[in-house]
Amino acid sequence: MTRFILSFILAFQVTVTFGQNNVKQTENWQETFFQSSDVVLPLLIDAAITYSAQIEIADAAKQIAIENQKLEKKRILSGISVGAGYTYGSVFNFVDPTSTVPVGGVNPFNLPAQPRYNITAQASMSLYTLLSRRHELQRQELQIKQTDANRKIVEREIRQTVINLYQGVVLARAEQEISQETYQTASLRFKLAEKQFANREIQIDAMSTVQESHARARIAQETAKIRYATSILSLEEVIGMKLADLMNTK
Repeated sequence: MTRFILSFILAFQVTVTFGQNNVKQTENWQETFFQSSDVVLPLLIDAAITYSAQIEIADAAKQIAIENQKLEKKRILSGISVGAGYTYGSVFNFVDPTSTVPVGGVNPFNLPAQPRYNITAQASMSLYTLLSRRHELQRQELQIKQTDANRKIVEREIRQTVINLYQGVVLARAEQEISQETYQTASLRFKLAEKQFANREIQIDAMSTVQESHARARIAQETAKIRYATSILSLEEVIGMKLADLMNTK
């Protein structure tokens, strides 16, 4: 019974510690995200490049160019042909030194029937193909270099997009915090104005001014909240994962 109680207490302590660590981990990634751009931006850029469909297209284009180059190098073999044949019948072998010519000439009908095999090889290629082969191979090499350049352009665009989105998240968070403070101040003024209006310490026009100010602060707060959430969703769409998942796995 004592062992059971000790095991239960130990398991409870581990669970509590694990939960506290998760909370601290969640808080730590937000602190790092907003205060250490030199650490966060490389992570965001790498994730965006890995997730980008444009990068996949660029890599596929390079692979196609490489395969085309391989085909061009082997195209010279298209002019080479090899053939084989088989015949059977009465054929006098003039090459065989052991054979003798029959008296009265060669009569095919009197010769023994025997099989004959033959293999032929030939090569043919147009003069244009021969002269343009070197230029065609150079063109294929330039196409591979072009795909590398296109990939660099795509990477540069992704980096710029991620930087802008990250700065947008940071700015939206600052706007949200300011709007929250402004709304709290406007709420306090509104409550004070209500008391003053109830006690007839202020006129209705002053009360209307406070109400309008309070309404504008509330709208600004909601707008900033939505803008902040949208900026996070836009960044997560580019990197292909949740910000919390990215930061907590690093």
